[in-house]
Amino acid sequence: MENKDPLIPPPFDPVPPTPPDLIQPPPFDSPPPFEPVGEVERPPERGGCLTAFLILMIIANAGTILMYLAMGEKMMRSAHLPYYTPYIMSFFGVMNLIFTGLTYNWKKAGVIGIVVMAVITLLVNLYLGVGPTSFLGLIGVIILIALIQPKWNEFK
Repeated sequence: MENKDPLIPPPFDPVPPTPPDLIQPPPFDSPPPFEPVGEVERPPERGGCLTAFLILMIIANAGTILMYLAMGEKMMRSAHLPYYTPYIMSFFGVMNLIFTGLTYNWKKAGVIGIVVMAVITLLVNLYLGVGPTSFLGLIGVIILIALIQPKWNEFK
């Protein structure tokens, strides 16, 4: 029995009717709503050699930090160096980790920081009397610069 009186509301329907155009999926040529429209800046390709070298730098610096903190006292006594040397060298290792991370993320400050830390480490080693082997630390910087030079314009 239908109600024809306009003042009496129709019976409650728990499922509202849906128009057919709301049920249809969007066309395939329209972008999903969560993707930005236009150009998306993608990081440049780093290359396998540079990536491998940066990962090697992270591993080597982390190992050096652990070595200085774990065995620094013994090393300093045997080499007759000041007691604070392992802490200074560990600090340099931490800074190198930070600068390597910046370099991995395409920041010029990371590359510059690695070069500056290598020079400072060289000077500290010469001051402490480590000798000519101190210059071996510059080999890594030379390799890094050689790997980064073709991509230097990509760094920010």
